Amino acid sequence: MLERSALQPDLARATRATTAFASALMVCALAGAPLAAQYAATAALGLSMPQLRGAYPQRVLVMAVMISVISGAAFLGGLAAHHLPAAVAGIGLLALLSGVWRHVSTDYGPPLGIDSALLFLLALEGPSHGATAGQMALWTALGGTGAAVLQLGLWAFRPQHPLRHAVADTWVAASDLYLALIQTGQGVGDEWAVKQRVLRDTLDRAAAALNAARSRNSPVLISHLEEMVHESAHLATQAAAWHTLSYNRIVADGPAAEPPGRKAAREAVLKELANLGRSVAITLITHQERNLAATRARIQTCRHLMEVMAREDEEGQVPEELPGAGSHRRLFEAMGRQLTSLEASLTPTVEHSDIPATIPQHLPDLSRASMPAIASWLNSVPFPDPSLVRYALRMALLTTLAVAAYLHWAVPRGYWMAFAIIVVLQPDYGATRQRAFQRVTGTVAGALLGSATLFVPLPQWLLAGLTVSAAFAFAYFLKRRYGLAVFFVTTMIVLLTELHVPVHLDFTAGRLLSNLAGAVLALVAAAWFWPVSERQRFPGLMAAAIRANAAYFDEVAREFRARGTFHQHIVRAKQVAEREASRAAASLQRLLAEPGGAHDSPAATGLVTANDRVTRAISALAVQMEAGLAPEDCDCAEVVAEIKSLLEGVAAAVENVGSRPIECRAKGNRYERPHAMLAVLTEARALDLAGKGGGGNSVIQ
Repeated sequence: MLERSALQPDLARATRATTAFASALMVCALAGAPLAAQYAATAALGLSMPQLRGAYPQRVLVMAVMISVISGAAFLGGLAAHHLPAAVAGIGLLALLSGVWRHVSTDYGPPLGIDSALLFLLALEGPSHGATAGQMALWTALGGTGAAVLQLGLWAFRPQHPLRHAVADTWVAASDLYLALIQTGQGVGDEWAVKQRVLRDTLDRAAAALNAARSRNSPVLISHLEEMVHESAHLATQAAAWHTLSYNRIVADGPAAEPPGRKAAREAVLKELANLGRSVAITLITHQERNLAATRARIQTCRHLMEVMAREDEEGQVPEELPGAGSHRRLFEAMGRQLTSLEASLTPTVEHSDIPATIPQHLPDLSRASMPAIASWLNSVPFPDPSLVRYALRMALLTTLAVAAYLHWAVPRGYWMAFAIIVVLQPDYGATRQRAFQRVTGTVAGALLGSATLFVPLPQWLLAGLTVSAAFAFAYFLKRRYGLAVFFVTTMIVLLTELHVPVHLDFTAGRLLSNLAGAVLALVAAAWFWPVSERQRFPGLMAAAIRANAAYFDEVAREFRARGTFHQHIVRAKQVAEREASRAAASLQRLLAEPGGAHDSPAATGLVTANDRVTRAISALAVQMEAGLAPEDCDCAEVVAEIKSLLEGVAAAVENVGSRPIECRAKGNRYERPHAMLAVLTEARALDLAGKGGGGNSVIQ
């Protein structure tokens, strides 16, 4: 039971944070420096909360950067105390840097921005209690270093990263095998055998590493990683067996035995299975919620492509009397069950949160990408999202106004107004609204409970124990129930302050009013930038993106059939399609941040991903046309008609919320001649399935 509890992310985070927080309090008490506890304990709590991921040198670098930033913020706050222009400029700079940290890393950026701003604001009052800027920076650095030592010490006892990397390698090897299967269908057979041997060797190495580490690590962790190894082996075995049936028929009857439509669908399935393998590997290495969301989207895409291929078989592409026809269908059913099992097995590897995870606006093609490079904790996009830029500017404006009002009118505990803005304000309106309500209610309840200790004199040891208990509850509920976390952190701060300075009711009242004012300002500012719910905007934006794809395809198809070339109309249509797709993807991110938006996540994410795949397939068609690869006598009128009908049908169904996509496919449609448009048709059919929610449901009910 203890092993299972230790692996729970919330309990592990709470235990780690409480140990760092209590150790800082104890050291400050033994050193006779109670004032230092406010800075050292706050830094220790903040730096022990994040779950560090990735290679160990990266983890050390993350901790070093975070310690430097928060110590510099405390030093800057001490220098700017009682100096209005310097304080306003300092908080404005930290607010802008908060946006930078969020862009650099979605994992460590948000807590780093909050912790640095909190220590800056606390340091503004430090000189009034007799502390210098250098002392506050030193206390902060020591507290942060203690948290870093604690995190480093745990690695020696639970070296998860090498084990996770060994398991991730099996999924990368399986991904290489799927790509080799595509080449095998084109007559290259040696590569398939080589990749099978590599996969077998990788599976054996992973099993040996897990078996050797069993005595030194949690059996629950080892069992989970072993299960992921088995999932990799089972899925690869089923995919290879399914492909063997097709390959044997191609060898026996010649290349003409496989119709072009089925070949395009088969290659699309194998390519997406390769992407899925690398996506699972990245999720195992980083164990992040957003990587799990992207992997789920890829699983859904695999199901849609497999269903497209199954329909090809049902419509006569693989007659029932052919050898292996029934086995094809049975293997497809087994692969579908394996994908469901994979999704269930992969879920426990991430740290859960009640805040919906974001996914990349466009899922990249991972089949040829380096898994260690993608698994890095740094954001490789050079330019931030426009919404993040607006967020940073809005944050800087509001916090500077709050600090200016606090210092100009000497508002008691007025710095909490700026801190409330930093915590409540999010890049999306939905998340801001939710956090504002949770913070106000949690602060009120926590302030009332913390104030109750003012009427009952308590010994210092009991007061310290209650403070540590509140810190544990805050860390435990932070990602489970944010409202409860705010309640406990409010109680913790009141008790922590009472440990080194006398606290009266005016402290509680001032902090409560400041938090209320900051939350209201953040909510008003967010509502001004996002006045319309994304649940209302997303269907229209998604339909516009699909129609832009239809217009893009129309331009390319016209030139492809005429054996033409690129012209300005195609370029403009491509730009419009990509722009509309980006708008729909950004709307999806905001939708997921709204209350209840996670309910729409699977269907909406699948639709955005499928539409992006259609865009890429059309671009590939355009490139082939430009290279002069269009056939001489390309009779593809039926294919063009079906693709355009599918895209328009899905767009109309998405736009008319609650309706269902119309059946666009012509009965008995068979395409005997191979050409590049069949790849676009496969993706359009998968988009049609995504528009139905994978089972007949509309995207947003």
